[in-house]
Amino acid sequence: MKRKLSSGLVLCASVLANAPLQAQTYDWATPSPYVGLDAQVRYMPFKENFGKNLFKKYSPQGNIYGGLRLHENFGVELGYELNKKKSKTTDVHQGDGQLGGVVNPDPDVETYISKVKIKGWHFDLVGYYPVNLYGECQTDLIASVGLGVKTLTADNDWSAYNGVPNTAAFRAAQYRSFKKRKTTFRLAAGVQQLVTENFGVRALVGWENTGRFKAIKSIQSPNGSSSISLKNTFQYSLGVYLTF
Repeated sequence: MKRKLSSGLVLCASVLANAPLQAQTYDWATPSPYVGLDAQVRYMPFKENFGKNLFKKYSPQGNIYGGLRLHENFGVELGYELNKKKSKTTDVHQGDGQLGGVVNPDPDVETYISKVKIKGWHFDLVGYYPVNLYGECQTDLIASVGLGVKTLTADNDWSAYNGVPNTAAFRAAQYRSFKKRKTTFRLAAGVQQLVTENFGVRALVGWENTGRFKAIKSIQSPNGSSSISLKNTFQYSLGVYLTF
């Protein structure tokens, strides 16, 4: 993870450092607006004993965005990301960690159904490094740095004990849900290519410090031992955009 993050930082710095070299070739008075849609996969692991064994790590998500390319080498972008709430069924055995680092002391098997989702807005500063092909600038190396305002929701349902479904009343009493909003720091790097005069495709790898979502207590028991904690996450994107 550190190697990928370092590579993203180096590319971002390279793009911004080379921006003045292209400044004389673009008219600042005529910014280029664009809109786009990305199909994404988010890798979002939880910390050991704080949800790692209970929640899905990968989930598909979408990103809809709009931006202004203010200069050949600089732009701004606003978008909204939403991933699908993914469910995972886990058998917890004796000695396995549970929510909040509580170790299961029971020799029997407890079955849990857990779901997680993250969504929210993001604002990014985008750097471009045009790559000239056959005398035309149709390909850009891109890098971005920005902030996100994300809401994490998670649910944990103790559904069965030794393979026998628990009663509805017991499940309701033991049900745990979590919800928290945080501001995150974001980095991304990739490439985009104009296919026609106004239509293009882009591919990005992003990083987000969702590790700020830590020790989140359940809504049902805010002073109890149940809690979840995220690690930092990666996003892999492939999308299309239109320029105007």
